Amino acid sequence: MSTSIRFCGVRVAAANQFGSFSGNSANLLPALEDRGQLTGIYSADPPRSLLWRGRLLSFHPNLARWKTRARRNVGFYNSMRDLVASKIRSAPSSLMEATHSMQIGAWYSLSSQLKTIRPGLRTCSFHDGNFATSLRGLSANTSLSKQEIQRLMDHEKSVYDGLDHIFVMSEWLRSSFLHDFGIPPEKVTTTGSGLSRPGEVIFQKECYDKQQILFIGTDFERKGGRMLLEAFAGIRRQLPNATLHLIGPKLSPLPPGVIAPGFVSRSTESGREYFRRAFQAASVYAMPSVYEPFGIAFVEAMANRLPCIGSNTCAMPEIIAEGKTGFLIPPGDTDALTERILRLLTEAGAAKRFGDAGYSRYLERFTWDAVISKIINQLHNERPELA
Repeated sequence: MSTSIRFCGVRVAAANQFGSFSGNSANLLPALEDRGQLTGIYSADPPRSLLWRGRLLSFHPNLARWKTRARRNVGFYNSMRDLVASKIRSAPSSLMEATHSMQIGAWYSLSSQLKTIRPGLRTCSFHDGNFATSLRGLSANTSLSKQEIQRLMDHEKSVYDGLDHIFVMSEWLRSSFLHDFGIPPEKVTTTGSGLSRPGEVIFQKECYDKQQILFIGTDFERKGGRMLLEAFAGIRRQLPNATLHLIGPKLSPLPPGVIAPGFVSRSTESGREYFRRAFQAASVYAMPSVYEPFGIAFVEAMANRLPCIGSNTCAMPEIIAEGKTGFLIPPGDTDALTERILRLLTEAGAAKRFGDAGYSRYLERFTWDAVISKIINQLHNERPELA
């Protein structure tokens, strides 16, 4: 494939002051670099003074509301925009070598500044979510006023309107861009997502008879952890040797058969080894989320040849192929969850078939090469002279 399309990357190193947004999309820029299609990266890494200024301007006596206001602060976004623009003006060489910019997320608009420095540049962005979809999630903080919500919606729409093309991880998210923000359909393309940690994939898995269920996630309520515990109690009555391995939450006291080590860091070799052993021991991956912007954990499970069980909402039906790589259940349906898990725990042959099919689906749809190929093909269609 031609490499005449070259990107200058723009990313937010600190998207907010109280925690980071999903890091999945940040893997796109290193993947472009590996393919020789990245001219450089500009990063908004704000100084402490700017972070504290954003915190103070967002202050509210209610801590939850303070955190939400700090994460969703248009004034802070504009300060970040000015910071990145200043960095680009002082060192524009990476931008001048690019045909396109690729911004990770869209908390601020840089299109006009970029095109002033580099005439003819096409501006793009890559997303795993947006403000409208976050409002639908269980963790959405509804303490934001209607005026605050409208201001944020208007701000995001102005950012999207200024971009030439928007790439999103799922059709579910694409629908939000079209209907919540009124973006023209031809301007938004679904690409899927690659696996964040491909070096940890276990390519050979043969054993599915240990009757162990695996769950990974720190947002226990949103990801259906409580419902999974309820289902597991029923499973243990039929399969006394079954175990449930929860990586992320720290529970006390532990129900019989439940392993819950709390958070396990992947930044150490011991942590990575822990995850490798967890995937090897598991027979099924279950995460019945009530809200899941994409669900990269399912992709990782499929890459490790595990059948998956998720909910038939958000982007999960785009990842899990019902009856082929796993099962989809209605959100909150504990009986359905129990029945599907029992089937996979008692039919090792079916679990292996689903796991093998999931691995094939991962290779076909959920690698960064597959994602980038979709991006490049779309941009070639828009600018055939670069093909």
